[in-house]
Amino acid sequence: MSEARQMTLLELDHVSKVFPAAHVGFGPRPVVRAVDDVSIDVRAGESVGLVGESGCGKTTIARISLLLEKPTTGSVRFQGVDVSHGSGRQLKHFRSSVQAVFQDPWSSLNPRLTIASAVLEPLIVNRQLGGRERSARAEELMRAVGLEPTHLKRYPHEMSGGQRQRVAIARAISLDPALIVLDEPVSSLDVSIRSQIMNLLKDLQTQRAVTYVTIGHHFASVAYVSQRIVVMYLGKVVEDIGVADLERARHPYTQALLAAALPSHPSSRGRPLPVKGDLPSPYDIPSACRFRTRCPYAMQICAEVEPQLVGPVGAKVACHLYPAATTPVSRPSRATSPA
Repeated sequence: MSEARQMTLLELDHVSKVFPAAHVGFGPRPVVRAVDDVSIDVRAGESVGLVGESGCGKTTIARISLLLEKPTTGSVRFQGVDVSHGSGRQLKHFRSSVQAVFQDPWSSLNPRLTIASAVLEPLIVNRQLGGRERSARAEELMRAVGLEPTHLKRYPHEMSGGQRQRVAIARAISLDPALIVLDEPVSSLDVSIRSQIMNLLKDLQTQRAVTYVTIGHHFASVAYVSQRIVVMYLGKVVEDIGVADLERARHPYTQALLAAALPSHPSSRGRPLPVKGDLPSPYDIPSACRFRTRCPYAMQICAEVEPQLVGPVGAKVACHLYPAATTPVSRPSRATSPA
């Protein structure tokens, strides 16, 4: 097995997800390709962000990564093992090694359980600990996320939104997971406390060497806790770029997202990139390049040939403005690919 493979913690391999739509009238039942042939590698200790407009497929990727949705095609590999078709011991190891923090901390916490019960539930299910050990662990987790042990006796409705999200983070780290999937972790919080939660997430990653996959539509927030950004548009990855290289983003859609983001300083003046029209319907996705109907640089080839995502990890782009993306890429089968 190669060194690169050893370093890969989570691998989405040519994953697609198709959802049937409501059937109205005659003819074949329409479908929505929420995710279409997406491959993403996440290395151990890395923090990868997934950004794009609503409906681009990023939340579906999050759910597939957590095995809350099974891919229609493709596979999910964790620590080199195909868990999308696994069972028994493999899935138990995956469930305890991969945790999630969801967008709304109110809906992710049981209103009938105290904070202590919510935080300790993963430990009760997965660890054999005595009562004193559990109590000590609960207090430790509270302090780790900036809360006091006295909060353990409260119920979710007795805490603020920011405190509830801290509880959700405490529950996620309770099993010392290898990977945490953060699905819009601050979008439902007040602006005044978003930075506190983002700083907490950064500190926890440094202290615990945990791997993050962060999903969001707020580019600056995702970039703040990420080392690498994967940009999605209508179910496809269009660019994979290091955060340090964002000023040199190549895909017009990434450039448009960056132009729309708030500047780092009030006096900064970015150069807006004109993007035409609205996001196309997922029932009627444009042929070849999906972004061509809104792209200011669209060419004839963009309507005829789908651009390939090419380049090394952290420097991939799918755009005909770059010749390598126009050349068809052979898709090796896993059975014949080198180990």
